[in-house]
Amino acid sequence: MCYTEYTMKTNCKNPLVETASLVWTFIALAGLVLVFSLPVVTAGPALAAGYYVALKAVEKDTYAVWKGFWHSFKQNLRQGIALGLTVLLPGALILFGLEKARLARAAAESPVPTVLYICLLLVFATYASAAVYVFPLFSRFDNTVGETLRIAVYTAFHFPQSTIIMTGGLLFLLFLAERTAAWILLPLLPLWLYASATVDAPVLAALLEERSSHQEGES
Repeated sequence: MCYTEYTMKTNCKNPLVETASLVWTFIALAGLVLVFSLPVVTAGPALAAGYYVALKAVEKDTYAVWKGFWHSFKQNLRQGIALGLTVLLPGALILFGLEKARLARAAAESPVPTVLYICLLLVFATYASAAVYVFPLFSRFDNTVGETLRIAVYTAFHFPQSTIIMTGGLLFLLFLAERTAAWILLPLLPLWLYASATVDAPVLAALLEERSSHQEGES
């Protein structure tokens, strides 16, 4: 007999049951991230808590979704709010500028709005290349806000393949939202959490190994 009890793994080896459990896990996890992000200022700790559990899922570590999420959310609430405002507010401003430029480009015959849109798109891609690592790093390492941002920038340059994949994924979602509607992104949140955690897991493991080697070298 197999059961899931909202955990990352079932007590049997049936691939279909394990896949269904994983799918349900990420749907539930995405729902928790959305609900706990509703006050807006808590989006930072909510994303960090989401990645805390998502990384455990892709690493095949057994952990209850709600218990793991709530543990991380409470532990990182204050610092997560500061990190969230520091990272997400600039991103929101860039997206607002992109939307205004897109509307102006559609209404104007002048090439200026198009040039502005392309420039803002490049700014967003540069911003996103580091921002995609912020909350996974924060969920895994005990660092200050400034140190987390510094390591995110370092990671973006040190792991270019992962950075290109993650940034390209965000740009695709932005393109999809522009061509359809922003709400279409909500059903894709479970897939994004799974995909980004899958890409981030080996990156974070390499960073952890690098940190351990550095500490051993200092000692």
